[in-house]
Amino acid sequence: MAAQQGFIYEENATKFLKKFNLSDGQTAGASHTRPDLMLTVRGQEAGCELKISPTAGGSLVIKAYESKIPKWQFGEIDHDATEKQFLADLAKSSGVLNKISKEWNNPVYNISDRSPELEKLMLKTPLRERYKADLAACPDIRIELPSDSMSKYYNLKDTYYINIGTHGFYLLGTKDPLNLNKRMKETKRDLIPTFESVCRITARVRCQSKGVTKAEAAEKSKGVIGAQGYQFTFTIEFALRAGSTPYNIAPINGKSVSIIENKVKLDCLL
Repeated sequence: MAAQQGFIYEENATKFLKKFNLSDGQTAGASHTRPDLMLTVRGQEAGCELKISPTAGGSLVIKAYESKIPKWQFGEIDHDATEKQFLADLAKSSGVLNKISKEWNNPVYNISDRSPELEKLMLKTPLRERYKADLAACPDIRIELPSDSMSKYYNLKDTYYINIGTHGFYLLGTKDPLNLNKRMKETKRDLIPTFESVCRITARVRCQSKGVTKAEAAEKSKGVIGAQGYQFTFTIEFALRAGSTPYNIAPINGKSVSIIENKVKLDCLL
């Protein structure tokens, strides 16, 4: 449901900005190859990330192995998946994997390279009981990350701006390809703040549900283990204080993803 709301917010923001010729009218949808929104300002285009509210900003699956050392590792990353490699490097440099090895060094059911013998043993325990056991064995881990982590991550995807519907519009990093702050400075208006100057970034590592009920039903009917309905993840999360930017190009109240037009502040784009 949350993902669906995110797509609807993208559509609403894109359609609204198109009325001012500030958008090409195309949304990213589920695509990871283009930004959520392409801003068009004075004939130039640049990518903008859209978020409903302060939430996650990039994640990577962590896998547990029976035969590998260390036991906890990231899965294989495609050579062209630059942003995923960035997350893996960020996790390693922040000591995430070491912390997992210390705090999650218990046997878990969700093993990626399980043997046929282990799978038979696993099937003797209902999936939901396995999930509850792994939740107990792998409590949430939180680690503070550098404040520019999200900016660097999105810059790799050619995205240099972000609008959080409940909070407003920010630069992602120091690049400003649309020269928005140059124009703000020339016209003596408030500058658009950089995201990293006002946010707090943390890593959340957890055992995350991903369709347990559906996986449970499939396992009962087929008698084999397919998708287990949950996974271990490393996710970047962020927090912001309200009022940290004077601009919001697609404001919402958080309960609805409809654009609140009388609260829109587009000065920074015009």
